[in-house]
This record gives sequence, C-alpha cells and structure tokens, in this order.
Amino acid sequence: HWPVSVNFDHGVLPKTLELNAHRDQGGYRLKSTNLPAMTSTSYRSYGLVKPTMQTLALNQNIDHIPPQYDNDYSHNNTQTTIVNVPAGTARLIVENIKNVSTTADVDWKRGWATIYIGLDSNNNGVPDFDDETLCVSNTELELNYCSITHPDAGNYWVFINNVRGGLSDGDPEIILDTYRIATAIVPEAGGTGLQIAGPASTTGTPVDLDVNWNLPPMATGDVIYGGFDVGPASTP
Repeated sequence: HWPVSVNFDHGVLPKTLELNAHRDQGGYRLKSTNLPAMTSTSYRSYGLVKPTMQTLALNQNIDHIPPQYDNDYSHNNTQTTIVNVPAGTARLIVENIKNVSTTADVDWKRGWATIYIGLDSNNNGVPDFDDETLCVSNTELELNYCSITHPDAGNYWVFINNVRGGLSDGDPEIILDTYRIATAIVPEAGGTGLQIAGPASTTGTPVDLDVNWNLPPMATGDVIYGGFDVGPASTP
C-alpha cells in the first residue's frame, strides 16, 4: 500500500488576471514574472473559442445528499451530457455563467448548480463517479467551474446537480432554479486570437511577458475561452 498525493501547481504564472479591455484588439504586460532558468523558452497559446451555451432549469434535490450517494435520481434535479473531446485539445471547460432565476420566494431557499466532469473510460454513457471523476466544483459561494487542461481524447460525461438550498430535507416545496451553462473545447492548434510572448531564454530573474488578444465579435454577456503556457522548448 503506497499512498500517493498529486497536487496541481500552476507555477509562477498568475492564477487569475482581471482586466478592463475597451477594445477588441489589445495587450497587457505581465511585469516581473518569475520564470525558472530555461535555455530555450516556448510560449504556446490556444483559442479564442466561444462556448456552447445552455439555459438549464432543474428542480432542487429533495434532500442534501448528492444523488450519486443515495442513488435517487427521481426528482429532476440532475442533467448528464456526453461531450466528445478530440485529440489535440488544450482545454475542456464547463462553467455556470449565471444563476438566471429561481421560483424560491426568498433568496436563502435558492439552490446552486454543482459540476462534475469525468472521462467515460468504459463508454457506457453514464458517470461512474468512483473511477472516472476528474473534476468536481461544489460551492454555494461562487459560480461553479471546471477546466481540464490537455485532456486525453475521448467521451467525457458532464453531470450537473441542483443542490438543495436552505430548505430542510423532505420539505415538500418544489423549487425550480435556472442556470446559464457554458461548455467549451479549446483546440491546441488553429487559434490566433490570443498570443503570449517573452524572452527566448531566461536566467531565473524576473521577466516581462506580453499577452495580446484579438477578440471575435461579441455581445453583452458573451464569454470566450483560451489559454497559454510557458515552459522549456523541449517539453511536449
């Protein structure tokens, strides 16, 4: 028996970056970024891609036990979809963009949409949570969001559960919550909307990186997805 812990590390790049962009074309300089010493540095960018949007209305669960634990899927509070991810994909993203509406008469009764993603390794078309789950986003404090970087090609299931809000377990009141769900597949090749550039080599001292974008036509409320990474040129 050999317990192994695997922790994700985004390195020294910022986890998030919030900008006010007033033009479709523009750029931003990430100043004093601490990159390790690399004799030949590779800068890769992906996207930009508009997601598939869905307005999803779900009843709340009848209790606070996730259905995969009590095997009760009878309350119309879940949705499972299959997403085919081709080879050469940089990112798979599923995000709750907005809590659109609720039939709850007070806010504390509102539910929240949790997101699960897994690789359907046995191709049976249903989530096998114990063996296949890759991402779980389950919080009522923020809009839930899953992003899988450089996923293997295959079919992925996306499971969304509308979690019961402040109502007690077994309360007969039925509450319908509506969400705006975005699903995107960002390819590794072909994107020109996002670019990152920096020095050809690094010594371990802080460097400046330039992030440039050229946005497609967008309307209010639209979202787009992309990505970039930095590393040694010898890295696959």
